[in-house]
Amino acid sequence: MMEDDLFSALPRDLSICSSNDSDSDIDLDQSMVDIVCSKYSIIAFSHRFSRRYLTYAHFNAQSLEPHIEDLKFYVSEANLTAIGISETWLKSTIPSKLVEIAGYRLLRNDRFSRRGGGVAIYLKSEIKFKTILESERNSLIEFLFIEIQTLGHKILLGVVYRPPRNEINILELEPVLSDLVYKYEQVVIMGDFNLNRAYNPKGFKDFQRMTSAVSLNLIDSGPTHITATSASTIDLCLVKDSDTVAGFDQFRVPGISAHDCLIVSLKCPPIRSN
Repeated sequence: MMEDDLFSALPRDLSICSSNDSDSDIDLDQSMVDIVCSKYSIIAFSHRFSRRYLTYAHFNAQSLEPHIEDLKFYVSEANLTAIGISETWLKSTIPSKLVEIAGYRLLRNDRFSRRGGGVAIYLKSEIKFKTILESERNSLIEFLFIEIQTLGHKILLGVVYRPPRNEINILELEPVLSDLVYKYEQVVIMGDFNLNRAYNPKGFKDFQRMTSAVSLNLIDSGPTHITATSASTIDLCLVKDSDTVAGFDQFRVPGISAHDCLIVSLKCPPIRSN
């Protein structure tokens, strides 16, 4: 279903999402308008592509458990293969059933002792997968990599979280990527890298050199973390084969965090199921 079709199917008072009419007489709270528009933008993007596409979204949850209903609201009707989450803030004392999403399997890599952090991937429950590598307990850079298979190909999906501290060298990720990326025809990695070109130019240059050395391409985006006083591009999407990228976009997700949702769709053969 195309975006125009989706919006035409909405109640009349939600058509504001696709309207530029500043004189609209629709009396809706602006924050609710933003939330609903983001939800249907994510749905519209994901439904542009057939089942022969892999569609992967990333959210920085800044604590998944209290935001799980908001996340469900945004993704429940979307056609997403996988959903990467950074800053889950999950601990072993929080069972997965408290943050489950119908139709998805939750793969977790929790931070062990310190507050915050943690990464996870929600994967469509019917898709065959293999956990390839996860960061060790108390690793400064947290990550989770899984493998899924299409007909004749293997794809590596990853989610990464690097805390916003300059002493955490992004190059610590280089041996991990060097050991993994060359084994796969396609690699898709998303996450919050906390590397702002404007405020950490050396770190960003190191990052560019590292990703180039392992044949990863950074997809351009606008600022991904927006507050009342700042706008920075710290949530990133990396792919190995940029020729297969069918679409990329980013959406505000009020109610979850100040980080945009990133979403990418890749052309690929049918994905193997259980």
